[in-house]
Amino acid sequence: MLYKEDDLLHHFSFDMLYIDILLLLFSVILFLYQTFNSDKILAINNYLPFWISVALMILFIGSIPILFFRATVSEGIYFFILFMLNLISNSILILGLLWNRQDRIK
Repeated sequence: MLYKEDDLLHHFSFDMLYIDILLLLFSVILFLYQTFNSDKILAINNYLPFWISVALMILFIGSIPILFFRATVSEGIYFFILFMLNLISNSILILGLLWNRQDRIK
């Protein structure tokens, strides 16, 4: 097992977090590949799973380096970058929800 700490309840294993992020990122890339090779590409603006996957991809790609260098980056910069990543990904999710909702109302 990739867990190195003595006590699971008191220490957070970043190794497992990196593996989780990479597996989820692989799943998102696979989903986007299948979406781009289908007929759904014609109405990609109205396809909510596309917006969710783009938001998750931005969050995952941005969080890997900042989590890797968490010990060397100052705390203010660390939380600012995480805040901006969350703000951007949540804005994309809201944009996708609003864009999808407008077409269903018409």
